Amino acid sequence: MKYLNPLDAAFVRMESKRTPMHVAGLLVFKLPNDAPPSYLSELYQHMRSQPVVTPPFNYRLARTARSRFVPYWIDDESIDIDYHLRHSALPHPGGERELGVLVSRLHSIALDLDKPLWECHLIEGLENRRFAVYFKTHHAAVDGMSALRLVNNWLSDSAAQRTGSGPWAIPPPRIAPDEPLKPRRQPRDLLRYGLHFGEENVRGAAELANAIKGMFRSDSNPDGGMGSPLDTPRTLFNTRITPHRRVATQMFELDRFKALSQATGTTINDICLALSGGGIRRYLTEQGALPDKPLLASVPIGLPRPDGKSGNRVAGFVCPIGTDTDDPLKRLLRIHAVTQHTKEQMKTLSDAAL
Repeated sequence: MKYLNPLDAAFVRMESKRTPMHVAGLLVFKLPNDAPPSYLSELYQHMRSQPVVTPPFNYRLARTARSRFVPYWIDDESIDIDYHLRHSALPHPGGERELGVLVSRLHSIALDLDKPLWECHLIEGLENRRFAVYFKTHHAAVDGMSALRLVNNWLSDSAAQRTGSGPWAIPPPRIAPDEPLKPRRQPRDLLRYGLHFGEENVRGAAELANAIKGMFRSDSNPDGGMGSPLDTPRTLFNTRITPHRRVATQMFELDRFKALSQATGTTINDICLALSGGGIRRYLTEQGALPDKPLLASVPIGLPRPDGKSGNRVAGFVCPIGTDTDDPLKRLLRIHAVTQHTKEQMKTLSDAAL
């Protein structure tokens, strides 16, 4: 038994048909030069044969009267790997469009909350001797940083090491197990659990309120920061969403981003935000619907995770993405100023406030 922290539990409670709370990653790989036609079928069978031993892949949400108030994970000892691991193929010609159509369909389907909250899709038929892995999990189970850690533990930088087991089959690090609740102690332990997080959240909320007051009074960063969400323009995107999603991909050379980063003194993340802002500006201009004020992006930040456990340790801020200017350099430098200033502001806050 493992209790969800308040942020993890919030992602469970926010789940709805229109706004499923899963997150996903799309990884694209090149086939080895000596790969036979059966390479991906054999890889799939190998992954399918591996036991699911790594949290949170072997966890599922408890369905009890107590879990309605305090959600918690329990071990699932009867995992159906054929439900979680799937093998798909793209239609000819297997380009980025065909990949986007398939992933759009997969991403539009909510996870079954009665099963361990993950899916892995091995996708073959991608042009230029490539294949893809689409991995979906619930935000209550992982955030971006923990997902990257799981993927990095799975992958190898050596071509000679060809395990391909899957991130669910990597033995977890030795961590002291959570103490099970004894029947006579359940009410007391639940109360202690609630008081602990309640006290922590109250302290964090008070600290955050004082910090926000200072940020609103400060005129050192008029283009962004904590006050930006109060000045959001309405656009064509402000509509009631449906459960359906659309995914499109575009490839860029990482070396170009690194060169831009070095030449401008900005980060690769800043460049991604600026690139998104430029694309959205162009789209809204073509539709005759570009607002005078800049659109905003919600930027998540992964926090350090000293315990090595899964779950969410994430904060974030809002950043204008420069849709109000046609100068790409001006857009990038404005975004960089906001991101750097806000990161410095966030460094002054405790974990609870973040």
